[in-house]
Amino acid sequence: MKPIPAFSRVASLPLLLLLLVFPARADYHIAAKIQVGGEGGWDYLEPDVAARRLYVAHQNNVVVVDMDSLKVVGNVPNCPGMGGVAIAHELNRGYTANGAEDTVTVFALDTLKEIGRWKVTGKRPNQIIYEPATQQVFTFNSTGRNVTALDGRTGAVLGTIEVDGRTEFPAFDGKGMIYDSLQDKATVVAIDARTLKVTATYPLAPHTQPAGTVKTGHERSCSKYSPTKPWSRVRDCRPRPLRSRNCGAENTGRARGTRFSRSASRFFIGWKNAAAGFGGCATG
Repeated sequence: MKPIPAFSRVASLPLLLLLLVFPARADYHIAAKIQVGGEGGWDYLEPDVAARRLYVAHQNNVVVVDMDSLKVVGNVPNCPGMGGVAIAHELNRGYTANGAEDTVTVFALDTLKEIGRWKVTGKRPNQIIYEPATQQVFTFNSTGRNVTALDGRTGAVLGTIEVDGRTEFPAFDGKGMIYDSLQDKATVVAIDARTLKVTATYPLAPHTQPAGTVKTGHERSCSKYSPTKPWSRVRDCRPRPLRSRNCGAENTGRARGTRFSRSASRFFIGWKNAAAGFGGCATG
């Protein structure tokens, strides 16, 4: 695959990839910085361990980075209001949430070419997942305060789930359960992908404004930011006493999303930073 042409202005994509250490507190440090071309801001990122790729939402594009060489190897253009990316290897498909036009772009993983564009049922889809147990695509529509379920092959709308909250970064267990943070409600909702129903709600009080959710094996965690405290934390969102880890005071800015790569033993926690453009940290 040919690298994409350099954009008119070079931006920096620092990725902080730290070893996940379960029994002890991890040290936080920058492992690598990747130079990425282009203008505009960043949003979510999606590691694809099987293909050794990292998909990064950048303005109206998805920038594709080789996770071994740390080089840009491709681009998915024309994704207006680009938010998240979802991957379905068994279908050879990737999906993007296009918040500016309330659509999903469907692209082939092998060629990165667009093969379809689907309309969703809520305003401003910002996050997206592919749920493998049901082979469905779910968009989390932040302004619409709902979730759209789509057939991963045809794009047919299978249902709309009302959550009455501003959706954020979701997680799923691969067996039919989905978890999503509601930013303005400070809760995590559990969604059954088969019945398309909310089955449980976990409060995060006294903590506020969760920026996303991540599942690691048998634990569910969520990243959090505070407008008055420039750091990101990771919290266990199960219904028991919560625990948190500071991602480093030097990591200033608004936390955007979290992803965990089991085989790479890495958390990716991204935040917007005026100086760095995009960053991340990790914790165990």
